[in-house]
Amino acid sequence: MKNLRNSVLTLLLAGSLLAACSGNRNVTGSGNRTDDAAEQAGEKIDNERAELKDEIQEGIDKIDRRLEKLRAEAKDASGDTKDNLDKQVNKLENSRQRLSGFMSRLGSETKEGWQKLKADVRSAFDEVKDDIRD
Repeated sequence: MKNLRNSVLTLLLAGSLLAACSGNRNVTGSGNRTDDAAEQAGEKIDNERAELKDEIQEGIDKIDRRLEKLRAEAKDASGDTKDNLDKQVNKLENSRQRLSGFMSRLGSETKEGWQKLKADVRSAFDEVKDDIRD
C-alpha cells in the first residue's frame, strides 16, 4: 500500500512538473513571436528608410538639374528676369540643403522620430515639386 501511494505521488509530481515545463515553453514561444514581430517591424523601417533615401536622392538630383538650367539662364539674363531666376535658384538651393539634412538624419531617427522625419520629407517635396519638374 505504501509503494502504491508513493507511486501515485511520484506520478502526480511528475505530471505537475511536465505541465509546468510545457507551460514555460508556451511563454517562451510567445516571447519568440514578440521578437519576430519586433524584427519584422525593424525590417519594415529599414526598407522604408532605403526607399526614402532613394526618393530624397532623386529629389536632390532633380534639384541639381534644375539649378543647372536656371543658372545658365540667369547668366544671360538681366533686370527683372535675372532677379526672378536668382530667387528661384536661392529657393531651390534652400530646398536642396533641407533635403540633404534629411538624408543625414535617416539612420539616426528613433521609431517616433522616424514618423516625423517621413512627414517632414513629404512636406519638403510638396513645397518644391512644381519647381523641380523637368
